[in-house]
Amino acid sequence: MEVSNELVLSMETKLQQTLQPKRYVHTLGVAYLSASLAMCHGVSHQDALIAGLLHDCAKNYPEDTMLSECLRLNLSLSEYEQKIPELIHAPYGAYLAQTEYGILQEDILLAVRNHTLGRPNMTPIEQIVYLADYLEPGRNHPTTPVLDELRKIAFQSLDEATYLVSKNSIHYFETTGKAADPMTYQVYEYYKEKLQKGE
Repeated sequence: MEVSNELVLSMETKLQQTLQPKRYVHTLGVAYLSASLAMCHGVSHQDALIAGLLHDCAKNYPEDTMLSECLRLNLSLSEYEQKIPELIHAPYGAYLAQTEYGILQEDILLAVRNHTLGRPNMTPIEQIVYLADYLEPGRNHPTTPVLDELRKIAFQSLDEATYLVSKNSIHYFETTGKAADPMTYQVYEYYKEKLQKGE
């Protein structure tokens, strides 16, 4: 999509007014890392910037409000998402990106929708925002002590980085005794097999 500086600034202003300061800083980190990865991998950096900016645009809404709105609007929710309300900001965020921010481009909306859990066979922009959310510079994630190495890999191979991030997420769930969502396993298996086949 054609992105003007005015559009980006208006989105940033609106997000700064609605998100908590720490969340807003994270949002900027994801947006700029998304744009950088996009330039490296032949994806529109403008589209990636917008998707990164909007990935958490629903984070200021109460979880029960988002759940009831998703159900009212018949937005697709997995069983796991319905059990873990903090995940609902992704599907509801895609809805807000369209209705509140005027984004109609399907790949941007998918990137917002799938940035938390991912999915098998993601488009490059989906992978970029999924990875940027995990790897943005402000992250100090408990799932891995090697974020800097993963950041390097993300600039070399989206598929390898997606595989490793999903693998680390599963390891985190297993070591903490928490139940991982089925989608994380699907993402892990899909990209593991894809790398093994050398596709």
